[in-house]
Amino acid sequence: MVKWQGRPTRRQRTMVVQLKKIRNAAPDSGAKKPAFRMTRSMWIGLGIVLVGVVVMCVPMLRNASDARMVADLADQILAGDVQDLVVPMQVTAASEVDAWDFQTELAARHTGPTPVPTAMPTQIKLTPLGVVNIPKIDSKQPLIEGAGKTELHYGVGHLKGTAAVGTVGNCVVAGHRNYTYGQVWNRLNEVAEGDEVIITRTDGKVFTYRVFEIKIYEPGDAEILSWYQDTKQLTLITCDPVRVADKRLIIRCNLEPET
Repeated sequence: MVKWQGRPTRRQRTMVVQLKKIRNAAPDSGAKKPAFRMTRSMWIGLGIVLVGVVVMCVPMLRNASDARMVADLADQILAGDVQDLVVPMQVTAASEVDAWDFQTELAARHTGPTPVPTAMPTQIKLTPLGVVNIPKIDSKQPLIEGAGKTELHYGVGHLKGTAAVGTVGNCVVAGHRNYTYGQVWNRLNEVAEGDEVIITRTDGKVFTYRVFEIKIYEPGDAEILSWYQDTKQLTLITCDPVRVADKRLIIRCNLEPET
């Protein structure tokens, strides 16, 4: 309590009133604080965050599952455990532009127009030809006959009508430029002249090709399928750049002599 000597002045009385207000406004240390409660807007915000997390995780989990499936298939082919595969047909909606169907994109340039089937099958039989290994980018992919949407879902595809692996001519192999780093041929742009591309056929025979040329072409360019006469050439095709995919990254290789 404030005590004054003599009669307090007006200023002193004002100070006392202010001190009493401050003391009365101080919280009671023994009083219970109200429990925290989530408001409706907080619940809505939390729900939006959770939905966003799920949306981000689902593609990542699917990509991881596909990568595991492709890796297992490559191991099975090398072990001689796979002959033919019957798998669900990968269908592209009529309103979509199928940027991954290299067989359709290039077939007209090489073998004439591709016949249009009267009915779309629900399943398709795939024929594994071997495994394509590119040590520079740590890529090991199943090699499937055909380069359509379904074939490229299970590995990389040998363009029908082009030379077989290890023979005279141009053996053309196409693959996805997956968005996920390190999957399929996402890192194909890191391959340089002089790097090796090793193909192991299902009969166990191994062919080593060496890169001698890297170029960017327009989709469907006839020069993609060109080759040097009397040579055993390998051409790798994928989309470029990642996500935009309006060009084609082409890597040409020559077969190394057998030792």
